[in-house]
Amino acid sequence: RGTAEQLGALGQAFSRPMADDADFQTIWKAITPLYFHNYNPAVGEAMDARTSYSAAAWNQVNANCLPVFNVLAQLGQVNVPTLIISGIDDWITPLKQGGERIHAALPNSELIVFDKSGHWPFIEEQEKFVQVVGDWLARLG
Repeated sequence: RGTAEQLGALGQAFSRPMADDADFQTIWKAITPLYFHNYNPAVGEAMDARTSYSAAAWNQVNANCLPVFNVLAQLGQVNVPTLIISGIDDWITPLKQGGERIHAALPNSELIVFDKSGHWPFIEEQEKFVQVVGDWLARLG
């Protein structure tokens, strides 16, 4: 999946600190299409225009948070209704390793899979997303 440029940028994104905000922006823009089921360049440009890139924040998260963050064992302690939303074409959090594992570990959860989305169903299937979340909230009363 992905072009040689995207895969190269992906390797850099998770394997080295970003030199500065511009470096982070360049890398992120290269890998953004991978997060979509059906990438729309206009949507990508709009996202980029609204994003504040912080190499310092990314470097902190990438070095200290992502490698150790795992709350799967604690999910059974969550005692509230939970809606889990997954995109079928999410490469970074695939359904089996992401949404399905979370759903199995969370009592009182509901998993909704968006079949025309990658990592961001709220962008790719906006109307369905709003409907699903609205219906779920309405059922909660």
